[in-house]
Amino acid sequence: VALELFEQMWRVKIDHNTVTFNAAISACEKSLQWSQALRLLFDISLYRLQPDEISYSAAVLACSSSSHWQQACELWDTIRARGLTLNEASRPLYSTLFMESEQHDLLQLEVELLQSLSGASGRFEAAAARVEALRLAG
Repeated sequence: VALELFEQMWRVKIDHNTVTFNAAISACEKSLQWSQALRLLFDISLYRLQPDEISYSAAVLACSSSSHWQQACELWDTIRARGLTLNEASRPLYSTLFMESEQHDLLQLEVELLQSLSGASGRFEAAAARVEALRLAG
């Protein structure tokens, strides 16, 4: 239903904005339409808008929910490359990426996530050091 409303906005000439794109991407996660979520994420720029941390988080969750963890990891790389600042609302993103990194033995991803979190909270520094030590040992 949400995606239908999003499409109808175009037909009745209601402008899209980042919030409407984010809502549509989130709807894709709920309906397990990961490829549609990625299309919307990249279509944002066609409207001269920039995807934000919510856009990327929703797309990561859509990919992960549909068992496309490689795409979720690629989006994490894009988040980092763009220097987007993640906040409290990004907890589901971190939880999802930690789960994927554990399931697929992606220690480097875990280190990156922990380093990202350590900037916000010192309690993760010891965990990041431990993961890095495990990576070097094995």
